[in-house]
Amino acid sequence: MVPPPGIGTPDSYVFYAGSEEVLNAHREALEVLGEVRHMGADPGLAMLFYQAMLMLFWSSLVGYFHAAALVGTAGAAAKELQPFAARIFDQLTGDGPMGFLSVLTREIDAREYPGEENSLHMQAVGMAHVVEAFRDAGLDTGVPEAIRDLYARTDAAGHGLEGLSSVMELIWPRG
Repeated sequence: MVPPPGIGTPDSYVFYAGSEEVLNAHREALEVLGEVRHMGADPGLAMLFYQAMLMLFWSSLVGYFHAAALVGTAGAAAKELQPFAARIFDQLTGDGPMGFLSVLTREIDAREYPGEENSLHMQAVGMAHVVEAFRDAGLDTGVPEAIRDLYARTDAAGHGLEGLSSVMELIWPRG
């Protein structure tokens, strides 16, 4: 999961699935490419994890592109936004009070979404303001509207007082 120049570097990892015995027989050769990650016996799991990582990667970049466009409408260069973007990405993955990824992971796995400090309804209102800001700036609103609509539908489905991760209840298959 790196671009071509990163292949074989310490940051590189490759998803594999299927027979772990077969994988282990070839592990030494495969480690040249990057860290070998066996995802399970189901052969489709490697591709599923790959697609999940692409979704995370691309949606994060699209969020950054939109943020850069928004501040750009006021004459700010992307380089002025970049340190703050890097900081929020660090805070999302860190273990401190802003370590949202760890918190959200626990909530998703437990299917419990406490919202006492950070309700989904509050996020829905905030996202509506973001859409207005994009519209007022003359920017494309497709992505912000999609996020706003997901939050609004989750709120309307009765999850407004729960946390942001309650959107999972609308993302997961129903039935």
